[in-house]
Amino acid sequence: TVIGSDNLILAYSHVAHDCVLGNRIIMSNYAGLAGHVVVEDAVVVGAFGGVHQFCRIGTHAMLSACSKLVQDIPPYFIADGSPATVRAYNKVGLERHGYTASSSTVSASSTGCCTATASTARRPWSGSAPTRRPPARSSSA
Repeated sequence: TVIGSDNLILAYSHVAHDCVLGNRIIMSNYAGLAGHVVVEDAVVVGAFGGVHQFCRIGTHAMLSACSKLVQDIPPYFIADGSPATVRAYNKVGLERHGYTASSSTVSASSTGCCTATASTARRPWSGSAPTRRPPARSSSA
């Protein structure tokens, strides 16, 4: 597990094995990340939010409170429900981080989430996500 800097992980939250967390993440009380989850920069996970193993949460995305995430969330979007689905783009979160409507257009097509091909279906967006290399395995004879 790799955890970035300037994160706020509140009481009773859980980060499991082999997770990669970016910077400036907020995880509210009782939020849980299963194994092998990637959380990019400036993400908010609401209280009691649960993230299934191998999911990825894109930069500036938000998972609402009491939600169960079983699929990836593209960057800049809000997911809600059980199971969680994308509901809207994260307008307030983007404004808080200095983005304006005139500076860039955020839509499903600009992130590539709806135009993914078979080879990019699992990770449809490109960005500066934190990466982690597995430890080198020593060969024993």
